[in-house]
Order: sequence, then C-alpha cells, then structure tokens
Amino acid sequence: MYYYSIYNKELTKTYRGLATLLIIAISLFFLQSISFAEIFDKSAEEYRIKGYEEQKSGNLGKALTYYAKAVSLGLQSPSVYNDMGVVYEQLGVQDKAIEFYLNAIKADPEYQPAYTNLAYLYLERGDHRNAIAFFRERIKKAPTDDPWAEKIKKELIKIDPEYKQEYIHQQMEVKRRQLEETQRQLRQKAHDEFCLKIIRSEKHLERARQFWNEKKFDEALDQFDLALAVTPDNPKILKLKKRCLYEKEVDAIKLKAERAMEKLDSGELESAKKEIQEILTAIPKEPVQ
Repeated sequence: MYYYSIYNKELTKTYRGLATLLIIAISLFFLQSISFAEIFDKSAEEYRIKGYEEQKSGNLGKALTYYAKAVSLGLQSPSVYNDMGVVYEQLGVQDKAIEFYLNAIKADPEYQPAYTNLAYLYLERGDHRNAIAFFRERIKKAPTDDPWAEKIKKELIKIDPEYKQEYIHQQMEVKRRQLEETQRQLRQKAHDEFCLKIIRSEKHLERARQFWNEKKFDEALDQFDLALAVTPDNPKILKLKKRCLYEKEVDAIKLKAERAMEKLDSGELESAKKEIQEILTAIPKEPVQ
C-alpha cells in the first residue's frame, strides 16, 4: 500500500511534466507559425513593391515576376491583381488582363479601378455590352466626390442610348429640385422679410399710440407715416392715422373756442366773432369708427 502511494505520486509528477512539455511544444509551434506568417507577409509586400517599381520603370516582365511571387506567398490584394491586369494589357495579352481584373473584383467587389479598366478594355475591343455593364457597375460604386464619375458618364452617354435617356432625365430632375429649392428659399426669404416689416411697423404703431395718448399729435402722425412706409396701405394703420388726425383738428378747434370765449369775456366782439366763424368752417367730419 505504501509502495503504491509513492508510485502514484511519482506517476502524477511524470504526467504533469509531460503536460508541461506538450504545452511548451504547442506554444512554440504557434509562435513559429505566427513568425513564419509575418515573414511571408513581409516578403509578399516586398515583392509587391518591387513589382510596382519595375512596372513604373517599364520593365513589365520583371514586374509580372515580382507580382506573381507576391501572390504565391499569399498576398490576395485586389490592387496587385489589378496591376497585373494592367501589365498584361500593356503587353497586349488582353485575355489575361481580363482574368486578373476579374480576380481583383473577386478579391474585393468594391475595388473600383478594376471595373474601370475592364470597361475600357472591352470598349477598346468593341464589346459595348460588357463595357456598358462594367461602366454602370463603376458608376454605382462611385462616391459623391469621385473625379472619374463624370468621365465615365460621358463614356456611357456615347455608347448606351438607354443610359443617355436616364442621364437626361436625372439632369432634368436635378434642375427641377434645384428650382423648387430656389423657390422655397425665395418664399422663405419673402416671409422672413414680411415678418420683419410687421415687427418694425408694430413698433412704430406702438410709439404712435404713446404720443397720441400724450396729445402729441404731430409726433404720433410721424410714427404712423413711418409704420406705413414699412407696410404701405395697411388698413389698420390708415384708420388709426385718420382718427388721430381728426382728434388733432378737434383739439385745435377747442383751443380756438377757448380763445373766442376769452375775447367775448374781454369785450372783443369782432375778434371773437371772427374766431367763431373760423371754428365753424374748420370743424372736421368725424371718421368712420
């Protein structure tokens, strides 16, 4: 029993040691895998850069070699496939160019240069059906600030009567919306200006009433005129102005009457008579309420 216990303990230690070694081995394997992957990625990118440099220098054969090495190392980049398509097209191997442009689209369906290159290649070959299809796809994916968009639209207008009609309709719709927006803005501006005029007119009207209540008729009439200058032919202001003018004339007649009574009291009969006659001819007609 004692021997078995010791053996069991020793066996447990052995298992633990083996497990530790296994974990270390697995960790090393993954670390090596990650390291190898990084090396491959770095090498692939270096080949891509070399390929692009050779392509710019006009060394198309070398460019293809480097690009092919980058792809063989796992670089699934749409730009690499697209560049390979460009090189093949420059070499006059159009079928291979089409193949690699399609590979670029397969790697990234949103990669726009491949659609453009395919469309122009098909256009050069006289294949308007495929050219139209890829031009249309390119337009669909174009952002609002895409400098290529207008150029591609012009190409489509030349070769696609249906798109030409669509484009004309779109332009007419754009102009219609712009016109509607301009009219809306003009209406809004006119409304805003009208509201400002009403506010200014009401301020003058308020001052006119204050002067009127203080029997300052001339100042009140000036404010009525300012209000009418802002809102001409305003019936409300016109009626108030007439009423104010009537009260001004009535007030003036009252002063004349007071002077006539004073002259009567002082015995100045002729002068008093003259004042009374002026009063009778000056009595205004009361305006409509």
